[in-house]
Amino acid sequence: MATYNAAQYIADAIDSVLSQSYSNWELIIVNDGSTDHTDSIVQKYTDNRIKHIQSKTNKGVSHARNLAISHMRGSFICFLDSDDVLPVNSIVSRIEIFFKKPDVSFVDGCVEYVNEDLVPLHKKKYVPDFRGIPLDLLLTLDRRCMFGNTWMIKVESNTAYKFDQDMTHSEDLFFYISIAESRLYDFTTQTVLLYRNRVNSAMKNTYGLQRGYEKLLEKLKRKFPSKSLMTLKKRIIRIMFLTWLIEEKNPYRAIIAIIKFLRY
Repeated sequence: MATYNAAQYIADAIDSVLSQSYSNWELIIVNDGSTDHTDSIVQKYTDNRIKHIQSKTNKGVSHARNLAISHMRGSFICFLDSDDVLPVNSIVSRIEIFFKKPDVSFVDGCVEYVNEDLVPLHKKKYVPDFRGIPLDLLLTLDRRCMFGNTWMIKVESNTAYKFDQDMTHSEDLFFYISIAESRLYDFTTQTVLLYRNRVNSAMKNTYGLQRGYEKLLEKLKRKFPSKSLMTLKKRIIRIMFLTWLIEEKNPYRAIIAIIKFLRY
C-alpha cells in the first residue's frame, strides 16, 4: 500500500485487510512523505503482519511500490490504494485460483465502484472476461483483463517486479506489460475491490493522464514494433479527445491531443 495524504481513508483500507478471511498475509505500507496525519493513523496499528515504512519526501507511487516490493517476503503480490477497500474474501478468492491452476501467473477479479462513503454506485461494476496470455489485450487497452491494480501476481524467478519511477500515470499498465509475456491470466467472479470513485483521484488529472500516455508510448516504442501499437495509439487518442472535449469542455486541448499522439 503506497499512501500519500490519505488520512481521511486509510483506516478503512487497513481495516479491510485485517478483516480478510485469509489470514496469512503481510501488509507493507509505504507512507510517501505525507504532510497530513496519515502517519499517526498508521502507527496505531500494532498487528505484527503490518510493516510501516516512512519516507521523508514524496517520491511518487512507483517509487513507493518498488520500496514495498523490496521488503516483501510472500509468494504473491497485490496492491491496494489507500483510499480503496478489500471485500472480506478478496485475497482468498484469488489464492484459490492459483492453487487450482498452478500454471497461472495472474489472478484478477470483479470491482465495484463506490462513492466517498463506500456506498455502491448504481450499476457500476468491472467484470473481467478473459483467460489466457494477456499481453496483446494490454497493448490494445482491452478492458476484458485490465482495470488497474487488481491483479494478484505470483512471484516467479528471473523476473523483475519493478515499476518505472519516471511514470506517475499509466504506471500500472506499463508494469503489467513488462511481466505479461508468455504468462497466463485468470480471474475470480467474486468482487476483489471496492473502488472509491473520487473527484480528485489521480486518474481525474487530465494533464497528468495525457503525460502518462505519452510516456507509455515512448517506452513501448523501444520494445514493440510500431504496427503492434497502432490500436493502442488509436484508443489513447479517442480517450484523450473525449476527456478534453466532454469532461474538460476544452475543444482546443482535444485537437492538440490528437496532433500530439499522431506523431508517435
